[in-house]
Amino acid sequence: MPAPLASLEETLARLSASPGDEAAWSDLYLGLWPFVLARIARHLRGYSPHTEDLAQEVFIRLAHYRPFDRLTDPGDFRAYLAVMCRNVTSSHVKKLLHAPALHSLDDSLVEMLPARDATDVATVEGDLWKTLDEGLSEKDRKLLRWLLAGFDTEEIARHLGASYGTTAVRMFRLRRRLRRRLDAQAAAD
Repeated sequence: MPAPLASLEETLARLSASPGDEAAWSDLYLGLWPFVLARIARHLRGYSPHTEDLAQEVFIRLAHYRPFDRLTDPGDFRAYLAVMCRNVTSSHVKKLLHAPALHSLDDSLVEMLPARDATDVATVEGDLWKTLDEGLSEKDRKLLRWLLAGFDTEEIARHLGASYGTTAVRMFRLRRRLRRRLDAQAAAD
C-alpha cells in the first residue's frame, strides 16, 4: 500500500529546504493535480482535450519558477497556482486566436472556445463566416474573435489597447450589425 501523501504545508516546507526533493515533488504533483485540472477546466468552461496538456504546463512552470521560499502558506500557494492556471490557459487561448483564421480551427478547438453570449461558436461555419466577415474592418474581425472566444469587455479592451468605453460601444455596434446580417440571411433562406 502506498504511503499517504504529506500535507501541502509539509510538502512546501520540504521543497523550500530542498527544491530537488523528488518525493516532495511527487507529493505536490499527486496532491494538486486534481486542483490544477479543475481550475483549467473552469477557465476553459469545460474539460477539453487540451486540459491535461495545460495542467502539465502549469507544473513545468512551477518547476521552473520554484516559489517555495516565498510561498509557504498552503492558501497563498493555492492562490498562486490558481493564477498560474489562469495565465497558462489565457496564453493557450490567445495562441489559438492568433491562428490564421478562426473558422479553420478543428472542432475540438472550437468547442474549447465557447461564447458567453447567444452566438454559438460551433455553428459559425462556412457561408456564415463569409456573411459575418463581409464588410468588417480588421479591428472588427479581431473584436469578433475575442467576443466569440468568450472574453469580457474589460479583457477585450486590454488586448486591443482601447478604453473600456470605446470597446463597449464597438461591441454593441458590432453585435447589432451582426444581428441584422443574420436576421437578413435567415429571412432570405
